[in-house]
Amino acid sequence: MTGEIKEEFSGQFKEMTDSVNVTISNTRQYITEISDILTKMANENLDITINGDFKGNYENIKNALDLIVSKLNRIISDISKSAERVSSGANELLGSSMELADSTTKQSAAVEELVATMHQILIKSNENATSSENAKQLAMSVRTRAEDGNVQMTEMITAMKRITDVSTNIANIIHTIEEIAFQTN
Repeated sequence: MTGEIKEEFSGQFKEMTDSVNVTISNTRQYITEISDILTKMANENLDITINGDFKGNYENIKNALDLIVSKLNRIISDISKSAERVSSGANELLGSSMELADSTTKQSAAVEELVATMHQILIKSNENATSSENAKQLAMSVRTRAEDGNVQMTEMITAMKRITDVSTNIANIIHTIEEIAFQTN
């Protein structure tokens, strides 16, 4: 099930269903792009950019992901630089044990920051899943209301047809009475 409303409506119901379908489509695009980004990150590919045009609260998520990627790249760069310093220090181990201890401390801080950033990614992913479920529930609610409105419109049209039929019968009776009255005069 795609979550989109497939039934055809007209008037305000069409506008509502079109709007809900656009919202669902946009949400699906946001979630797909965010999922792709997170998958690339999970596969250790941090050479990524988010190209989609995110709107509303999704722009905050995009900005957060951009910040996370930027920080992760900076952290990896810091780790790489620290590793180079450790390697250089290993060649001068006898005279530079204090430098080695300092680099190790920096690496530990960078790894802790990386763990904290990954935790934030997990939190944002959970928030995205919740937002997606809320959008699905909203779409289902709109769909149910539209279906109820369609049933009520059908009942109203049937009642109006009955009124028209009764009006036609009354008009025929009045016409017959007028003809009789005319003939008796």
